Order: sequence, then structure tokens, then C-alpha cells
Amino acid sequence: MNNENNNEGLNSISLGNIDNLNSVPPVVPPTPDTLQPNGDIPNVVPTPVESVPEVAPVSPVTEQPSIPTPQVDNIPMGGAIPDVPAVPSVPVNDVPPVEPVTPVAPVNYDVPETINNFNATPFLNEIGTVPPIPNVPVNNNLGDINNNNNIPKKKGGMNKILFVLIITLALTAVGVGVYIFLNLNNQSKKVSVAVKNVQIELGGEVSNKLEDYATFTNISSSVCTLDTTKITDTSVLDATYDFTITCNGLTYNGKAKIVDSVNPEVVSDTVTISVNEEVNAEDFISECKDASNCTYKFKDESQVRNYIKKAGTYDDIIILVSDAANNTIEVKVTLIVEEGASLFISCSKNGSEEITKFVLDNETNQFNGQVLREISFKLSEEDYFKFKTENNNKVTVTYEGITGTAIYDDDNYVLTISKELSTTEIENEFGKDLPKTFSGLRKQINSMGYSCSLES
Repeated sequence: MNNENNNEGLNSISLGNIDNLNSVPPVVPPTPDTLQPNGDIPNVVPTPVESVPEVAPVSPVTEQPSIPTPQVDNIPMGGAIPDVPAVPSVPVNDVPPVEPVTPVAPVNYDVPETINNFNATPFLNEIGTVPPIPNVPVNNNLGDINNNNNIPKKKGGMNKILFVLIITLALTAVGVGVYIFLNLNNQSKKVSVAVKNVQIELGGEVSNKLEDYATFTNISSSVCTLDTTKITDTSVLDATYDFTITCNGLTYNGKAKIVDSVNPEVVSDTVTISVNEEVNAEDFISECKDASNCTYKFKDESQVRNYIKKAGTYDDIIILVSDAANNTIEVKVTLIVEEGASLFISCSKNGSEEITKFVLDNETNQFNGQVLREISFKLSEEDYFKFKTENNNKVTVTYEGITGTAIYDDDNYVLTISKELSTTEIENEFGKDLPKTFSGLRKQINSMGYSCSLES
């Protein structure tokens, strides 16, 4: 602030040599003994150099007692600063009051770090002080802005080439990425109609759904039409027919084949024969449901041949049932082999569904002691087939507390359960011994209210 009237004396020398900023020594802050009574810093003039003009004396501060400015002439280069005359003290009471000053926003000064050697905590009035001029040679060519020989030039050629190369590579990468994206996008949008290998079930109906005949990609089946008029008969196994699909003027051809992939549905029966009597596999099947013809055979025929040689009940016989397309299932059936039974007396009471059969020897016509009891039940169609389905392939069944072998009458929905009684059981029931001869047996049973007939 003391130098506000000395601006014309400032030049490159007083501010310091720009080229030697790094070599400027630290600025020593003023000490309290060098401050004036009012806190101002005395004007200190740097050591003169040969090319530095004389610094004009600083005018005294207005309304302050004039303070003699020490002379700095004739200070030799590098010499010590002569003693400054003592500054007369100014009575505090004679200092006029200071007018309030309007606060001014602080101003930030960019000071290079190499010359910012002030303390972290600045002294009072440190702002505005001029750093001392180092004792170094002065570069007089600094002020010649036209002399550019000593100013290093930036080498920007390589930077420009590198920048152009990076931009070129970036544009190339973007172009390749766009091409790949568009190419993949076009491939994903490719329209296709893939015709299927169509199979139609034997005896089934011809579908009119386009999705059953082809797979459509990036195209709606609603813009296509289906022609199946050449598929004329689905009852011919392995027959092949042509069909066509037309989409937006393009035609796709395919073939449909008639196949049978459904297994037969079978209803089986129990078979009763005499010893050494012939029996066939189809004798055990009462019904076979399939779109084609069914065929039957024993899974182990030698096993069955052994069974018919001896009386007994055999429930582990397997029948193989196949259709024309070789769809095959296994059906378990029961075979009853009776010893020499060719004739029997069938007796029943009037109105009773219970029949008692007395078996006779086929050679002597004498009662052989074997008795069969058959009890029949008339069912509704629903109950009949429900019971038959639940008990299919079972050797013995139970209905209303009666257990025995089931005999089915599908035409009349009649279930008959046959069970074997011993001679002791029937004699206890009748209350008397049974005669052995045919005529005596028939007479005794008739006397008990039974109606009997001879059957084979």
C-alpha cells in the first residue's frame, strides 16, 4: 500500500527474472522491530544492479507525519544495506481516527510455488511486499518478444499423428460394430417355414392346425394356408399322403404318414378245461379294442402244455396281445384244469341265482365228490364294468362277501362267482350223505326242492 504511487518504477527487474524463478531465494518475513508504529512495513529497496535505474523516493502518507525515507543510492552490488535512521515516534493520541472501510471481497493471487516462501501463518501487511531480487545475472533479452531463438518449441507433430490414428481406429471399430449388429439383426429376422414329419393316428381325424404341420419363424401362421385334401383315408396303416402350406406366395410341401401308436385294450376271461384238453390263447380274451386287428399268443406255451396235464388252478399264464403295428401288451390270465370232469348235475332252487354243480366221473358216471357253487349277480352297466376293470386279471374276487372265481357276462352285465365246495361242506349243508350214483343223487336233490339237469 505504501508503493501505490510508485507503479511507474516497477519493471521486469524489480519483479524478478521469470527465467530464474526456480532459483529465487526464500523471502524473509519482516520482524516486529522493523515495523513502523502504525504497522506498516518500511520501504525496502532491493540491491541495485548495473541496469537498474534509481528508485524514486516514496511520497509520505497523507495525514501522517512525514517520515524520512532512507537513501539507497550508492549501495554497492552485494553490499550490506546501511543503517536506516531511526523513525521518530508518533504519539498515539495524535493519530486521527480511522474511517470505517467497506469490506472488500478477498482476491486470490496465483503465486508460483517456487517463490511462495511465506510462512503458513502470514504476518500483518505481508500482502503486497515485493520479494528481494536475487544476486543473479539479468537476462536483458527477456523483454525482446521478437527474439524467439531461445524459447523451446512444442513438438506437436507426433501428438497430431497419434490423435488422428486413435480417431481412425475408433471410427473403424464403430463401423465394424454397426455392421455386425445389423448383420446379426437381419439374420435373427430371417423368415422360415420348417415342414414337419407329420404322423396321423390310424383311424384318426386329420388336423387343420397349421402348427401341427410346420414350424414358423419370424412369420405368423395366420398369413399361411394349409391344403390337406390329398389325405383321403386314415384307416390304411403306413399310407403316405402329400400336403402343402402356402405363405405370401411361397409353397412348402410335406408328407403325412398313417401310424398306429396306441396299445390294444383287452378284456380277459378265466378258462376251465379238463385234464389234457386243448386250450388256445384267444380262448382267454373276450374283447380287444384297437384300430387294427389283434393277435394273441402264449408268452410261454410250454408252460401251458404242462399245466393241462394235471388238475389245478393256474394264475400265472401270460398272453401277449399285439395289433397290426406291433404294439404289444401282456395280459395275465387264469386256467382251471379239472380232473376227468365231463358231466355234472346242475341244480338250483326256483327264483334263486345260486347253482350247485355235482361233478360226475366221465367214465363211470358216478359222483366223484367234487361240488361247485355258482352265485350270479345282476349289475348295472356302470357297476358291472367298474368291478370288472378293478378286478381284471385277478384269480379270485370277492363280491358281497362271496369269494371265488369271476365269470363275466358282458351282454347281460351278470357277474358270477364260482367256488369249490368239499363233500363234507355240502353234506353238512344238506344234512345227509350224498348218494354216489347219478340217479340216486338226482332224486335226493330234487326232494330238497332243487330243480336239476344233466350238463356237460
